[in-house]
Amino acid sequence: MFNTLLRIQQFFEALYRSFVSILRVLFRMRFSSGFNNIEAGGNEIFVLANGPSLRQDLDQYGSKLASCNTMGVNMFVLSDEFILLKPKYYVILDINFFIEKIILERVKEAQVEMLKAFKKNLNWEMILFIPVEAKNSFFHKQLAADNSSLKYVFFNRTNIEGLKSLRHCMYSKGWGMPPPQNVLIGALMMAIHTGFNKIYILGADHSWHEEIHVNQDRSFEITDKHFYNQAGKRLPKHHGESLNRIQIHEFFEELARTFRSHNMLEEFARSKNIEILNASSVSYIDAYKKINIKDITWDQLFDK
Repeated sequence: MFNTLLRIQQFFEALYRSFVSILRVLFRMRFSSGFNNIEAGGNEIFVLANGPSLRQDLDQYGSKLASCNTMGVNMFVLSDEFILLKPKYYVILDINFFIEKIILERVKEAQVEMLKAFKKNLNWEMILFIPVEAKNSFFHKQLAADNSSLKYVFFNRTNIEGLKSLRHCMYSKGWGMPPPQNVLIGALMMAIHTGFNKIYILGADHSWHEEIHVNQDRSFEITDKHFYNQAGKRLPKHHGESLNRIQIHEFFEELARTFRSHNMLEEFARSKNIEILNASSVSYIDAYKKINIKDITWDQLFDK
C-alpha cells in the first residue's frame, strides 16, 4: 500500500513539474535555435570541465587531446591549454558573463580577461554556444567586433523537468535542458545536439562540498578551485541570477539539482543511443559510466 501511494505521489510531482516546465517554455524560451546549422566533425568529443583533476589529465594526455574534437567551457580560454588544444567547440552558460554592468567584481574581471584572451589567442574557426538571452549583449557584440573566427549558436537554457517522454520531446526540439546548475550540463546538451555519438568527460570533479567553510559569524564560503588554479580562492557563494548570498542548505539543494540533472541528461542521451563516458580522474558524478582515461584507444579516435 505504501509503495502504491509513493508511486502516485511521484507521478503527480512529475506532472506538476511538467506543467511548470511548459509554462517556462512558453514564457522564457525562443523556439528557434541554431542546431540545424551545425554538425559533428566526427563521432567522438571530449568535453573539458574545469575541475582540478583536469590538470593531471592535460599534463599526461594534452598532446593526444590536441588531435581530437574538444569542447571548452567558461574560463578555459584563460589557460595555456586553450592554445594547445584549439577546441573546435566552446560553451558559456552563465548569463552574468554577458551583461555590461556586472555587480560582482570577480565576474567583471573574468569577463574582461575572457574578451582579451579570445581576441588575442583565437586564430582558428570555433563554434561558440551561448544562451539566446546573450544575443546582441555587450559580451557578444565585443566578441563579434574583434574576432571573425567565431561562429555563434544560440541555445535555450530553460529548465525542463517532469514526465520523461514530455521532457525528452522538448529537449530534442532544443526548447531547454535539465536544470543547468553547472556549465557541464549545458556543454553535454550541446554535444548531443551537435550530433556526437560518444562523449567523453574530463575534469568533472563536482567536489565542491569538500571546500565548504562556515565562518565564526555563520557566513558561508567555498574555496573555488579549477585546474588552472589548484590552490583556489575562498569566496562567498551567491545565487546564480539574483546574486544574493546563499545559506548552506540552499547550497546542498543546488548540489542535489546538479546531480539530478546529470541523471536526466544520461537518460536523454541513452534514448538517442548516445554514450556519455566519464573519464575524469576524480568525480562524484554517478550518472554516467566511469572509465579510466588510460583505457581509451586513442588511435581510433577521430582526428580534427
